Amino acid sequence: MKTNARKKLGDFGESTAVKFLKDKGCEIVSTNYRCRYGEIDIVAKDDYQLVFVEVRTKKASLWHA
Repeated sequence: MKTNARKKLGDFGESTAVKFLKDKGCEIVSTNYRCRYGEIDIVAKDDYQLVFVEVRTKKASLWHA
């Protein structure tokens, strides 16, 4: 189970990635998609392609955001 601070950091990274993808013209299909094989953080559509995104956020990343 994630600690509250890690959850907040992960949520921040995912929301930043969603904003980035939308700014680039992608349509967000799903976030935190779960299936029996695991979880995909973001499923997006770029023109006719599906894009599967795994987001990794580190504390040092915040200085560059």
